[in-house]
Amino acid sequence: MNSFDLYRYSIPFYQPLTSAKGSITSRQGLILTDDHHLWTEISPLPGFSKETTSQAISFLTEYKNSIKQSLEDFTLSSFLESHSEHLAPLPSVRFGLSMLAEQQKALSETLPLSSLWLLNENPAPTTSDFVIPAIKLNGIAGVSSEHQLLTSVSDLEKKGFECIKVKLPPQLNKAITRLETLLSTFKSIRFRLDANQGFSPDEAMHLLKSLKGIQEKVSCVPIDYVEEPVFGDWLDVIPDLAAVGIPLAADESVRCSEDAKKLLTSKGFRVLILKPCLFGSFSELKKVKHIASLASPEHSVVVSSSLESSIGIQLLKHLAAYFDPVSNTHHGLATTHLFSGSMDAPTITLSNHAGAGFSQQISSVFSFHKEPACIKMDW
Repeated sequence: MNSFDLYRYSIPFYQPLTSAKGSITSRQGLILTDDHHLWTEISPLPGFSKETTSQAISFLTEYKNSIKQSLEDFTLSSFLESHSEHLAPLPSVRFGLSMLAEQQKALSETLPLSSLWLLNENPAPTTSDFVIPAIKLNGIAGVSSEHQLLTSVSDLEKKGFECIKVKLPPQLNKAITRLETLLSTFKSIRFRLDANQGFSPDEAMHLLKSLKGIQEKVSCVPIDYVEEPVFGDWLDVIPDLAAVGIPLAADESVRCSEDAKKLLTSKGFRVLILKPCLFGSFSELKKVKHIASLASPEHSVVVSSSLESSIGIQLLKHLAAYFDPVSNTHHGLATTHLFSGSMDAPTITLSNHAGAGFSQQISSVFSFHKEPACIKMDW
């Protein structure tokens, strides 16, 4: 049994990152690893997560011996079940530890993580014939000036991105004006528009009707979806908003399988955006896939980053392949450029290595930073 180490990292963003929750200059989190094949990330996202990194550390410290013993005995899944009450307010810990348990299973079967999950659901005649296609990603253009936005979208289009997510400004008229410029300039790009719960129901209705009119006026590719257009509980207004004809997506509104069920059974609702770090364990994510499979074929699930390091992104790639094995949709995993400044590729391909495909050491994970970004903790 390899020993496990806990590291705390801090990675500066290439440029300060602005969202509806404010501006941040760095991403902090935890890496738990045997420094070889088993890696996971536990990184609460400030402003979005229920818990803090300090609370995650407290749990991992209190249950250190039990976690290590469970890893040695291959009983980590049982540990998660037996400690579900204590883990309830810690979705990032549930997710991170469950990914270690799933990697152990995949390594014992000498299968890639996503292949293990898919074959468990639908066994193929031979595992050698089981091939996961390239995973499609959406580009990301943040909140910025109109000139910066147009430049960013142009750069992403040149890189090969067919689908681009754009953060909308919270001012309704400004958002509509910007969308008219954007859609008339880039008619062949499929846009995802993130409103970050920025509008009242009436404002959201006005936004969607205006968007529908712009779309018809400039004859552009249809909008992929508008994400979280209404602040607060919006279940009651989804049918009316959906009747406009622009697909609707939920991100902040889906943090458990019960949320997913309510949304997927709401008339007119289309897309679930899952941020696993904010959601919980693999068993909980599996429930969402089952719920989605019982809903309309028009529904889709997008796996999205919570701005994790490359370790977390590697795990999310396998989840994207699990939720979307035939690559029907684009996933929100093209975020590593926010740290490096180098643009992500519009598609990624998973290796056929067993487990999650890790083989590096901690010293190489953050090697592109000028200063040490990772500190080994006493664990």
